[in-house]
Amino acid sequence: MPKLRNKSFTFRAISGIWIFVILTGIGIISGAFSVFGAETAEIVDYRTFFGFDPRTTVWIIAELHLMFGAFVLGVPMFAVTVEYVGVLTKEERYDRLAKDFTRLLSASFALTAALGGLLTFALFTLYPKVMNFMTGIFSESFYIYAFFFFGETFVLYFYYYSWDRLKNRKGIHIS
Repeated sequence: MPKLRNKSFTFRAISGIWIFVILTGIGIISGAFSVFGAETAEIVDYRTFFGFDPRTTVWIIAELHLMFGAFVLGVPMFAVTVEYVGVLTKEERYDRLAKDFTRLLSASFALTAALGGLLTFALFTLYPKVMNFMTGIFSESFYIYAFFFFGETFVLYFYYYSWDRLKNRKGIHIS
């Protein structure tokens, strides 16, 4: 069986994903600047974020957070599916591919959390009255959200760091 160049493929795949994310972010930001020139109506006096319109600021941060959040939620499902295919076909390359994708999660998860913190900061500073009202309504669900957030973090790190330890027990690792 010929030896595959997995490191080169992995590097290209990771580079391609990051280039896509960066170009998407640049596209969103450049689209936001075209929105600035299109506004002719009188703007209500809101706080600004480094001179930017608060709605556009929240929209850009929320969109980036949403894209990385979808990535962080989608990659584990893809990795488990690929790992399962590797168990069924007994081919090592699927296991390596799943582990390579899982390797992306720690950096992506940290960036998603940072964008979520930035979004929270932007919302509470730019729209304090609205967020005060929303906090009063959703305050009890914040605890549930925190539980799921830390639970997901624990499960993702456990999944990644137990990979080699449970190499011979893939059924347990996948479940």
